Amino acid sequence: MDNSLFQGKLVTSRRIIYTPSDFARTNLIHLQEIGSLQALRPHTSQREKLSSYLVFLVLEGSGTLSYQNRGFPLSKGDCVFLDCRKLNSQRS
Repeated sequence: MDNSLFQGKLVTSRRIIYTPSDFARTNLIHLQEIGSLQALRPHTSQREKLSSYLVFLVLEGSGTLSYQNRGFPLSKGDCVFLDCRKLNSQRS
């Protein structure tokens, strides 16, 4: 299933969302969503208190990751693994 989000001149996104079975959700490491996002201007994506993790790779450009009230510069080639169960995690 292809679900487009944030379509426009400044941000484009393509993603596939998967809903795992109850067994997989409670007993296995499982994939919930996969996709890509391209932002031509600053973009913020926020996650809070989700029972999941977020992994992403910066293919081009740069930005700043705000996680647990700290800022981390990001640039091409950086790979990030976030625990979304923590508070105050966002990237821009």
